[in-house]
Amino acid sequence: MREKKKAVGPSCKPLVTDEQILSSIIQGSPIPTFVIDREHCVLYWNRALEELSEIPAAQIMGTSQHWRAFYGKERPCMADLLVDGQSNKIPDWYEGKCSKSKLIDEAFEATDFFPDLWKTGRWLRFTAGAIRNSQGTLVGAVETLEDITEQKLAEEALKVSERQLYDILEASPIPAFVIDREHQVIFWNRALEELSSIRDVDIIGTDQHWRAFYGSKRPCMADLIIDGKLEEISKWYAEKGSKSRLIEDAYEATDYFPELGDGGKWLRFTAAAIRNSSGSLIGAVETLEDITQRMTAEESLKEHERRLESIIQGSPIPTFVIGKDHRVLYWNRALEELSRIRAEEMIGTRDQWRDLYSEPRP
Repeated sequence: MREKKKAVGPSCKPLVTDEQILSSIIQGSPIPTFVIDREHCVLYWNRALEELSEIPAAQIMGTSQHWRAFYGKERPCMADLLVDGQSNKIPDWYEGKCSKSKLIDEAFEATDFFPDLWKTGRWLRFTAGAIRNSQGTLVGAVETLEDITEQKLAEEALKVSERQLYDILEASPIPAFVIDREHQVIFWNRALEELSSIRDVDIIGTDQHWRAFYGSKRPCMADLIIDGKLEEISKWYAEKGSKSRLIEDAYEATDYFPELGDGGKWLRFTAAAIRNSSGSLIGAVETLEDITQRMTAEESLKEHERRLESIIQGSPIPTFVIGKDHRVLYWNRALEELSRIRAEEMIGTRDQWRDLYSEPRP
């Protein structure tokens, strides 16, 4: 038999080398990246890092001057410490700013501010990882960097805003507390310390805010808002609470709290949802106003009016009383007998003349 000739096809040799592929990946990456070898010489300095550092790759490739992009004087970068096998010294150079990567072996990550980057400095989140060859020998290190300056500035602005808000609430004469999504107290101002006789250090970080108002554990209005149980507000505050007409996601109520102070207190309180910029519920604030004196005064006035009505109604002398608008406030039983006009026909009207005259007159 004649042996069949094997077909000869095109060469299987790759058209592009592994090094070219790697270079293309690194150069095309939007993540600022550099690679150094065992001698700390820069092998790669991609375009994204050129933009971030304002140092062209031509000036840095083949040198050990990569530190110039980040520091005012020579010092090791995180990649250098990995190349030297001194990962144990990383915490010394990045104290309180670094940690071992949870995703990559032989890698560390950190966040730091670099005042020498640009005119005002930049915040960077960076990760450095060891590079080993197929035999496991350390041959270099790669470091990637992410500019998080805008994020840091936004976080700082948020912290300032929150601090200002807390300062306002703290200085406010209106008792207030704030809870998070887990019902943990994160704010308890001085006015509420005075009202409740509970110090902020004893309540912040707990879900014990109910202790200020009730003898046993039960939800406050802020808790119901956090849990989205708005339909239960009427259950817990029957005929005492209603949806706020001024504030969205807010409810208000008036109630008597026998556990507060000596002899209890009347409070008017408002609870409102707190949402982040995305509209997600992150907590609730509850403000409280001590209206005990006003309620006591109103009750005293009502009692006075009841006594006055009893005196007028019990008097044998026919009597009526009018207000500043000349409308009848009282029309006693003796006058009903004399005039033969029932009180319900007269109260609220200006018809008191009917008792004495045939036509309207003062």
